[in-house]
Amino acid sequence: MKTKKENILVLVTAGKESKRFMELAKDAAKAGNGDLYILHVAQGENILESGEMYEMQRLANYGCRLGGQVCLCCEQDVAAYISRFAREKDITGVLLEPPVKKEKKSIWKELLERIAALLPPGTCLLSERELAAAAV
Repeated sequence: MKTKKENILVLVTAGKESKRFMELAKDAAKAGNGDLYILHVAQGENILESGEMYEMQRLANYGCRLGGQVCLCCEQDVAAYISRFAREKDITGVLLEPPVKKEKKSIWKELLERIAALLPPGTCLLSERELAAAAV
């Protein structure tokens, strides 16, 4: 009997915690015999406008070394893009890196709710704790 692959998507920012979240996601994907996907979606039309390109390049290189498939893109509707990506890649679990700045937490919560509403059936949002447990 074939078991379902656990394809894990980790959504990263240019924050310092991104590497740790990528490592957690890699371990969970490996434990679930699945693939690791690393995604950064900049809201807008040009990823270069964010001023974080250098850090994103470093994260992309690190993600590739972990064996992940890295995608950096721009989209006006970030939640809809994440949902489409999850459908296309048959993602089973999504981990979002939480914001560091307090003023962004309400925006992050709203984004989290939109993503959860748009994800395909069978795809769940994972907390850091759930992902760490899945990697064991």
